[in-house]
Amino acid sequence: MTQRIRKKTPLPPSESASLSGILRAANKSSKDKVGISDRRSEDNILSYIKCIMYTFGDVQEPLDTTAKAVSDGLFTQMKLVYRIAAAAQDLRRKNKEDSVIEVIDVVSAYSHNFPLLFRVYKRLLNRSEARKATRDILQSGVGDKVLGELKDALEQVHSGHSDELSDPALVDPLYQNRLVKMDERTREMDQKEYLSFHKARSTSFSSSAPARRMFLDLLTKNRCASNLSPSAIELLTTIAYEISARISEVAVQIRAGREKPSPKFSKPKFRNPIFCEGGPNTQELIPQILLRRYNQYGLDPDDIRQAVQKLMEETSSSASHPIKDMRNVRLF
Repeated sequence: MTQRIRKKTPLPPSESASLSGILRAANKSSKDKVGISDRRSEDNILSYIKCIMYTFGDVQEPLDTTAKAVSDGLFTQMKLVYRIAAAAQDLRRKNKEDSVIEVIDVVSAYSHNFPLLFRVYKRLLNRSEARKATRDILQSGVGDKVLGELKDALEQVHSGHSDELSDPALVDPLYQNRLVKMDERTREMDQKEYLSFHKARSTSFSSSAPARRMFLDLLTKNRCASNLSPSAIELLTTIAYEISARISEVAVQIRAGREKPSPKFSKPKFRNPIFCEGGPNTQELIPQILLRRYNQYGLDPDDIRQAVQKLMEETSSSASHPIKDMRNVRLF
């Protein structure tokens, strides 16, 4: 019994061309999806950055171009700290298989800047205590781990400051000044404005699982996420918040100085306990630095670029690093 062999009939040129077109379209669609995903991550990071900008002095709805300038400054810093940490890990590792960048490597990159690490440590400590208070067991485990590793790393790299970590009476002047400014701003807010401000103040790159994933995606896109331990990622997200905050508040100072406001002093009618509990006596005269005109227009990209430049210029000369192609950038 013979079998009939069915010959494959070649596709007509028109159909063959259309098939090639479909394959090209499918390939393009796949690339477009990646591009759309990247754009979505960038849009999301800008929304988080805008919340941070608003928290630290900008208007309620910062400009997209200004938020993009903050993002550019932030990820330049992230690229540099990652590469310095990778270099530190390379010196520290005992064998070729051990290539994981740990918290100690990130802390080594900031060996010149204990105040920043102190603020990051206190922020992680406060968050850990808040999670325990709400019995958020799932999230408190990760927070406690990075907190313990950070404390150990600080005691190694900044041994002269180790006692300060457990001193409850020690006050960070920059953090205290932030509380005063926040109290000053909220005194002039109505209920709707205050709720919006409180929501922005509660937002960070690690305030939720989607926020952490989004930030990690952008670290990956910027080629500064490979071989990072979970604790190192958590530490970097907190450092990123602090960097964004510093850029924003220095930009506010630059804008206020350029506009040369005449300080307006007033005695507050009441104090906001949320921002001033255990803080300075807010019944003293406090200058109101935010102008009506400034509040209307907000920060612009030039303010941000000047702020980044100023922060790098103010960084100690001890902040030198071995990354040759980024010699013009300093960690702040």
